[in-house]
Amino acid sequence: KSTTADECIYEKECVWHHLLLAVQADPMKQEITGNLNVRKWEEPIRFKVMAKTKGINGERINGWYQSMARFTTQKISVENVENFLILFTEDIEEELKGPYRKTFKSVFGDDRILGHYKKVIKKRGDKCYYVLLQDPKLNNAIYSYFAFIQKDHPDIQSCIKEAIYTGFGLSSIANSPIFKDYDTDGPYTKLELLLLLVLSQDGVRSGMSHDELKLIFHQIYEPLIQKTKEIEIFNDY
Repeated sequence: KSTTADECIYEKECVWHHLLLAVQADPMKQEITGNLNVRKWEEPIRFKVMAKTKGINGERINGWYQSMARFTTQKISVENVENFLILFTEDIEEELKGPYRKTFKSVFGDDRILGHYKKVIKKRGDKCYYVLLQDPKLNNAIYSYFAFIQKDHPDIQSCIKEAIYTGFGLSSIANSPIFKDYDTDGPYTKLELLLLLVLSQDGVRSGMSHDELKLIFHQIYEPLIQKTKEIEIFNDY
């Protein structure tokens, strides 16, 4: 029944629908299936932004990052030894061939990350590339995340915004019909922030099935909404 993202947060079925969109195993299809990839951080996030190019809006990056940090119970810090990296570069392929090739090869045992980029992403013309590493021993919990952003991206701010959101374990839902004229350069919507808040709750675990996620969601939704009203966390949005 909701017609806007702001209305949606107070309608349980609307939030549930978009939560499912955000945790699909194949989010590119933008459709609901029972095949989920619920993933969250099980260790503190060590956030870092690194630029090998000029002209990056650091204030905007910090604003989006702080918004996400406010809506998660996850411990977060800014560190030199990072596990959540946003890298601005002249050439993504050169980064994957050079400094980060050894990192990904040690994880996968081959050059699949470089191969995937060259075969799919570069061919498609994307200037953003995200690599999210999950630990199969911990139900596919996230343990490291890399976002590579090329400086000649035609809309670099929207790429940064999505990169930060994706790094917290959720897929973009901006293509949902609920969004009217979604501002790719504006703040996160209340719905996006609520989904992060849901994901960060203790009862939600990496690797959950559809039925497990549905059960816990229906248990936590109303108390969570009541809590957001009490602490007025959405007042600034």
